[in-house]
Amino acid sequence: MIPTKKQCEELHRKYARNEHVLAIFYEHCEIVAEIAVWGARHLSEPVDTDVVIAAALLHDVGSYMLCDDRGNIDTDYYQLHGLLGASILEDEGIDQRICDVVREHQFQINDPEIVRKILKTSPPYKLDKATIEAELVSYADRFHSKQPIFNSDTFLRGYLEELPDRKKVYQAWIDRFGLPDIEALAAKYHHPVR
Repeated sequence: MIPTKKQCEELHRKYARNEHVLAIFYEHCEIVAEIAVWGARHLSEPVDTDVVIAAALLHDVGSYMLCDDRGNIDTDYYQLHGLLGASILEDEGIDQRICDVVREHQFQINDPEIVRKILKTSPPYKLDKATIEAELVSYADRFHSKQPIFNSDTFLRGYLEELPDRKKVYQAWIDRFGLPDIEALAAKYHHPVR
């Protein structure tokens, strides 16, 4: 099943610790969906926008299992939130393409070695070449944080300065999807930009 926006919100509501955490996480997911759809419009290749929207709206559903009642994330295990989210969505009967995007959204720029270190075993999935939908969600997710704050291109480039492989992926995404207007989004959502 590819869930509607309302069904995505209901899934968030089901797993959120409280209304405060729901508001923070769900708004972040809405912003990521907006940026991902914007990026999809810049492509000449086909993109399943229904999958992009649902996956973006659900990409952080696993984060609820790693946060406290104020929305503070347990950073030691945060790299697992995509795996947790995908597992939740599979149990809910969500379309496997969406589950795969949720599982992969962090690992487009992270080595599975991170998961090995946390789990003390190999990742319970095979990291194949990402779908365009997974790349779009991963790219869009770079530009907003649940703090809530937007990340400018300048901030992201500075952050990635010591991570040359990730910086190359980021630049390739900019070349492919374009650079979203973060200032306009920040004004729309009333969030600061760093």
